[in-house]
This record gives sequence, C-alpha cells and structure tokens, in this order.
Amino acid sequence: MIQFKTVALWTAGALFLGVASPALAGAEKDAVLRFNAYLEASGFDKVQVGSVEERGDAVVLRDYSFHFGDEFKIDHETTKVDLTVSFDELVLSGYSENAEGYRFAKLEAPQQKIVMVLDDGKGEDDFRYELISKNTVIDALHIPTAPELADKTKQPVSRYVPLVLQLLEVGYDKASAGPLSTLNFEDGVRTSWSEVSSTLAKNSRGGVTEFVEYGAGKGVTFISPEDTQGAFAIDADLEARIEQGPSSLTGLDLRPLRAYLTGTQSPSGLLLNSSEAGAVTIEVIARAKGAEGDAEKQIADFSIGEQSVSGVRLQGGNAANLLALLDKLVLENEETALQGVDPTAIASEQADFTVDKLQINDISVKVHEGLSGLDATVPEINARLGGFEMNALTNTGLGDIQLNEFYVAATPQSPEVEMGAFALQDIVWPSLTKLIATMEDDSLSEDEKQRKLMPQVGVLRLVDLLVDYSGGTAPLVTLESMESKAANYQEAIPTQLSTALKNLSVNMPMLGIASYDTPFGSVSLDTETFQHNLDVSWDVAAGQITLTNLDFEIADGLFAEVSFTLGSVPAELLVDPDGAGDKLMLATFDGGYLRLKDAPMLREMLENGAKDRGVSFEAYVDEVAAGLSASMGPLGQTQFGKDVVAALTDFAQVPDQFELKFSPAQPLPLIQLATTAMVAPDQLQSVTGGSVAVGQ
Repeated sequence: MIQFKTVALWTAGALFLGVASPALAGAEKDAVLRFNAYLEASGFDKVQVGSVEERGDAVVLRDYSFHFGDEFKIDHETTKVDLTVSFDELVLSGYSENAEGYRFAKLEAPQQKIVMVLDDGKGEDDFRYELISKNTVIDALHIPTAPELADKTKQPVSRYVPLVLQLLEVGYDKASAGPLSTLNFEDGVRTSWSEVSSTLAKNSRGGVTEFVEYGAGKGVTFISPEDTQGAFAIDADLEARIEQGPSSLTGLDLRPLRAYLTGTQSPSGLLLNSSEAGAVTIEVIARAKGAEGDAEKQIADFSIGEQSVSGVRLQGGNAANLLALLDKLVLENEETALQGVDPTAIASEQADFTVDKLQINDISVKVHEGLSGLDATVPEINARLGGFEMNALTNTGLGDIQLNEFYVAATPQSPEVEMGAFALQDIVWPSLTKLIATMEDDSLSEDEKQRKLMPQVGVLRLVDLLVDYSGGTAPLVTLESMESKAANYQEAIPTQLSTALKNLSVNMPMLGIASYDTPFGSVSLDTETFQHNLDVSWDVAAGQITLTNLDFEIADGLFAEVSFTLGSVPAELLVDPDGAGDKLMLATFDGGYLRLKDAPMLREMLENGAKDRGVSFEAYVDEVAAGLSASMGPLGQTQFGKDVVAALTDFAQVPDQFELKFSPAQPLPLIQLATTAMVAPDQLQSVTGGSVAVGQ
C-alpha cells in the first residue's frame, strides 16, 4: 500500500511538469517558461517532446519525457539516482493561473512510465524500478507555485524539502488510474513484478485526502537458491505468487509530516484515520532444471485475511537538525560529520507517533511435504492464527497485543500445538532519547544498561493451551489459563507481582517419567494437574515486602502454601539487584507460615519406601523422623525441633494438615535469625514466636 501511495505522489508531481513544451503561445507560453526554469532549478533535465497540438481548449503533448539525475556520496561511497518520467500522450485542458499556482480542469494520460535507477557504478544497476500507469485521469488539478531549492553543494539533502512540501500541496477533486504495473530489478536480475487493477483518490487539498481506493492486485517475487541458503537450503528457484483483494484508506492527512519537516505546529496530529486491506494469498513454487526440463512443485501456501489500521498519528518534532546532519554525511566523511553531534538531542527532536489499532485476521501457513527430486530440507508445516490485534502502539509503549486461535503442526516427530489466546498488556519501553543516552553512559556497566533498558510488561496471559502427540487421545500438556501481572515498576523491578496458574495438566508417562524417586521412597506419576498462585507486593517507601498466597497444588497429591513479610528492605535493591543477597540480610523477618495439606503423595512415597526397606509403615516413618531430626543438627535436640519432627510424623501418617507458623514479638533482623539458628537454636522458638500444629 505504501508503494502505491508513493506512485500516486510521483504521478501527481510528474503530471504538472508535463506542460513544459516550447510550442505554446501567450500566457501558456509564459507559464511554460516558468516551468522550464523550475525544472532546471530542481535538477530536471533532458526535457523532450515529440509533438504538440491544440485540441479545443486542451493541449496534447505526445512522446513527452523528462529526466532527473543526481548523486549522493556517503562515507566515500557514491550512489547515482536517475529518474525518467515519460508519456505516450498527455492531454491538458482548462488551464488557468493565479498567485497561488496553476490549475487544470482535467489531465489525461493514456500511458505513463516512471523508471528509477540507483547505481553505485560498480557494474549492473544496483536497483531499478519501473512503473507503468494506464488511463490516468485527474479532475480539477491544482499545482502550487514552484519552490526555490537551495544550493546542492551546501544542502544536498535538505534542499529537497521544499519540493516535498510542494507535492504535499498538490490538490484535485478526483484522480484515477489503472491498471498499474511495476517491475523491480537488482543487479540486472528481475526480482519481482506486480499489478493493481485500479486506483482512485477523491478530494485532496492542502495535504489532506478524503479517500483512496485500490483495486485487486497480483504479483510475483523471484527468489534464487542463494537467497535461501541457511534457511530452507532449497536447491531451486522460487516464485512467490501473490494476490490481494481491494484496499482503501480514509482521512489521509500529511500536514503532521509537513509540520515535522518545518518545525511548526500542525492543525491536526491525525496522519491516517483508517485503512483496510483486502485478503492476501501467497503461493510458493519451486523450479529446478532437470534432464527432462524444469521441475515445478508447489511447496508452500500462505494466506492473510483482511487487515485494518486506524488512528495513525504523528505529533511534534523538528527535522531541522536531522536534515542538517544528513547534509553533512553527504558532504563529509562519517567521522568528520559526526564530530560535535549530540545524538541524544537529535533523538529528542523526533516526532511522536501513535497507532490506535492494527488488526489482521485469519493467517495461515502450509508448507507441503518435501520436494521430489530436489535437494530440499523443508519440513511439512500446517499453521494458522485466527487473529492478531495490537492497540495503542506508541514510540514508548504498547497498550496490548493479542493472538487468538493459534494452531501449528509440523513433521516429523513434532506435536500439535493449539492455543486459545495469548496476550501482553501495558508494555512500556525506553524512548529513543533514553536508549541513546543510556548506551552512551560510560559510568554504567553493561548489566546496568540492560536493566535500565529492559521493557516493562504489565500483563501476560495464556488461555487454553494444548500440546499433543497422540492425535487427541492423550494430550501431553493442557492448560486452562495462566496470568501474570506486574505493576508499579521501579527501574526494571515490579513492586507488585502476581501469578495465577489454573489447571496445568502434564502427561508424565509420555515424558518418560512414570515414577519419581525421592530419598524417602518413590511415587507413581500419571497425568498430573497443577495449580499455582503468587502475590508479592513491595512498599518501597515503608521498606516492606509481603508475599501472600504463594501456593502450589498437585491435584489429589499435595497442597503447599507459604506466606511471609519482610521489613526494612533497602531501596538500594532497585538499583543494584545483583547484590540482593547481602542487602536482604539487613532486612527483618516480620512473620509468616508454611502450610501443607491434602498430601496422599507423601503417604504413597513413605509406603513405597517402607516396602523397599522391608519394614512396616510405622517403623519406616519413625526411621525417617530420626533421620530428619539428625539432619536438623542442634535444632533437632531442642523442644521446638522435636515438636516439628513429631508434627511431621503425625502428618505423614494422616496427611490432613501441617502448619509451621512464626509470629515474632517485634521485627527480627534476618542476620539475627540466621545467627540464632546456628549459635543458640534453643532460643529460636522464643525469638521467632514459632509454633507447629497438625490436624484438619
């Protein structure tokens, strides 16, 4: 779509230059002389016309063409630019002129051709672009007065800004053309062609176009074997055959671009109200030469449903210093041109952009099974995506991005993967100004730079995940939902964090884990279902971290829950999380608990351990308890340690609920807690307010 709009702008610019014919008289001749002067000042040359005739109030120019040539030298590399615009016939009628510019009641061009060439002078043209536009008709065409361009030797890039601004001021009631066809060449080799059936634009004035419509299009992109090395390793020429349905856009307003180029205020920041593009299909064909002629095989199909964009905005900014830098880069070598340049300042002067919404529907990819007789390593792939949506995109963040109804299957030995929805929300990343300033800050380590530039994600959500090798009989993994939320970021650290995992089921035998051995015995595993929740909050001002609802559950197997509060947490953790361990020792333990319940897995584990040892269950539990007490060291000999072991022993025999709780009378420094446990374990219960209980 961008390519077609570019073509329309060049067409509008080229058409008004077509009046440069020396065969007219009177006022029209004076206008022609002024246009000739404009052409010369703008760098256009080689103006040629085969014949000129009058047809009523119209002027007809046949075999008309003009040429623009220039070259740009960047860091000792010179690239030549050549542009030629030609018309078999150009009909101009209803000419008038005033102080604001020129007007034609109608302009008609049965066939127009534009050829643009970029050449570095080292061989074949680096790039060649050809456009042929047929049946061009423009009603009520208005061309503003030609601008004056600066000296090329002083402003080789910025001198063209007035020309761009003039093209933005071209106006018309209606412009139509079609079909339009393009050819692209690189190094003398054709790389693509395309065709659009028609294009129509209405009511364009002062940089604002009410409506643009494009008809259905088609094309082919050619890919050589060299272009696929390292990706698919296909020893064949590829053709990507593309078809696209009609497309349109409404409310195209280029005044924000004009304001950015001139450093002024725009009456509107809305660059594009909305755009809709038709469905796209791409068929990839492989061709290989053989003894019996070319072998052709379809290897892939791609399709994209309707696409839409709305609310594209460009606000603020001033391109002056960036354009001045581009001038210097052309006139001088890169090292000299960049001396004294503050990239952070230039970055801060760039315009802000936003996109309200981008939506793409029904994406599918299918790669067919191997290429017969060809040296190919393309796996069979079948993938589809029901929809892709992005909202509130800016140069510093994204409101949300969503993928819905995803499916992929590949062979050989690959699972089917389905996903109901995946979403990211409230995403923030550094501005270009902060990015450059941080990367150039030599006082920061590489780790500190990465931490400062790390994007922030508010919400991550995954719904209805399925991973299946079995064709639906015994899925490997299923997940009902997973959601993680992070908020109130300080540097790269969220001070509020929560996670909720619901019904994650894993077929453990399919992973080769039918049982799991522990020091106390083995436990059998089948398709296990897990739940998990976590809530953490950090009040930086108060220096308090609270962890609540940290729980983990294996359905019909085990439930564990932890909660605790830390106080006096140093804020330095935000700027130096690498030293978190040492700094946390300065914090206090304000209380918490560990709770276990519903643990038939523990019972099974001990029963299997007893069986392996050839002893009774009760004897084995006593044996495990003695080992646990010994592993606790001096703490195991205290009354509190004995109470904990006894409670665990009771819980092992009747695994209903076990709770270990700590309620210190006052905040307990972690370093004191660690010291007490090692040096005076008999005081640990009184210091921590510890208690232990079992039961329902």
